[in-house]
Amino acid sequence: MSAAPLPELLVMSLERRISGSFVLTAPARRESTLVVASGRVVKVRPPEPVEPLGRMLKEAGVIEPSALERALVLAQQGQGRLGEILLRLDAVDPAALERISNEQLGRRLARVARLPEETAYAFFQDIDLLDDQPGCGCDPLSLIWRCLREGGGSAQRQRALLEELAERPLGLRPRSGIERLDLSATERQWLEALRAGPLTLQTLLGAAVELDEGAARRLAYGLIVTRQLVVSSSLDGTRPAPRASGVSPCEGVSSLPVSLPPVSLPPVTPPPVFQPSVSLPAAAESLAPALPTRRSPADRRRTDAPESVEHALERASRLVRERTRAEGAAEAARAIEAAQTCIARKQFGEAAQLARKACDGDPGNAEYLALHAWLRMQSGELGVPHLAAQIMSALDRAVLKAPSSVTVRFYRAQALKRLGRDEEAYRDFRFVARRAPDHIDAVREVRLHMMRTRNEQKRSGVFSKLFVR
Repeated sequence: MSAAPLPELLVMSLERRISGSFVLTAPARRESTLVVASGRVVKVRPPEPVEPLGRMLKEAGVIEPSALERALVLAQQGQGRLGEILLRLDAVDPAALERISNEQLGRRLARVARLPEETAYAFFQDIDLLDDQPGCGCDPLSLIWRCLREGGGSAQRQRALLEELAERPLGLRPRSGIERLDLSATERQWLEALRAGPLTLQTLLGAAVELDEGAARRLAYGLIVTRQLVVSSSLDGTRPAPRASGVSPCEGVSSLPVSLPPVSLPPVTPPPVFQPSVSLPAAAESLAPALPTRRSPADRRRTDAPESVEHALERASRLVRERTRAEGAAEAARAIEAAQTCIARKQFGEAAQLARKACDGDPGNAEYLALHAWLRMQSGELGVPHLAAQIMSALDRAVLKAPSSVTVRFYRAQALKRLGRDEEAYRDFRFVARRAPDHIDAVREVRLHMMRTRNEQKRSGVFSKLFVR
């Protein structure tokens, strides 16, 4: 996903007033989530976190540090969200809090806009996947422009649209919303030429003397996509061209000035496990329009048919998930094979990295998870309390996933023994020895534990006789 597809997707959402959640998965399994309500983006979870609300409020100078610390303590105690607590304590002006919250939402969306073109997405209609977060009422037009400004370089889709309109006269819509865009003084001055009358895009871009060419093309593209520029019938008038069929105007965005390639969403029923199925650029080019406002009798007959589109999409999604899972399992097996080679060479650091890769490729494999935890133990992390807690937590999860696996139990037994938890380690060693009597190491540990136990009992018996009266 580059600068082009996401803004067009947001414009489409706004025009059709859809509600639901977009889940975007970039390479290396970096997930992001956007929640839209009546077409407006209200919640965003980016692949990496942005500055927390408290720090942004402090940097803006709208809150006293002591009041912020008190509110953070209450939030950690589960007394509510930070924003709600600050308003309850009357520690921040509501308008300032709303302004900073909207800025945080914009920063999160800008992070999502910088994801690569290979990003895949799925849409879940009328489902809020971020119901644990509060929503924001940010201006949708300003959010779309922020995606354009901070989303990276121009894309093929952007170049194609500008080339198509290069010789056509463009005029600024009389009631445009460019004041809602965060434009610089140079950009506003450049657009003043359009108030005198329509200009061709080529002429307009040529007049951007004090403006970088890339910034000028991005701004022109953004104004076209957000319906602020209209295609005129001639250089003497500003009558817009006929609106593209199948697209209806909505609040915040006027009607289409040109026939853009359609951007649409499949009406997907959420699967139990989400897997990306199509990249954004491909979806923007190939999917047919969806989410109609009214259903015709023919649409109802097609929808109510036994072999519905939804069933076909579910089957296709299941096949994609199975294929992706098989590919990940094969890649994980190769990584584990390489990790075993590193273990034989005592290269535990490299082996741990390969085991981590295997866990990412096949997250349901308990033995991979246990091996990665054991390798972390070999690297000395068990001596650090918080890292030891992470290792034991991973081993406990592995045992829950595969309770009958002797390999997983043996890894956990070794970790427990190093931590001095001998009785718990003995139980795991005994489990392994009973399930695999030829497991020499486990059998030896069981025998050693039994010998120590008998010796301790003998010593305690001798001492008890000495003190008998």
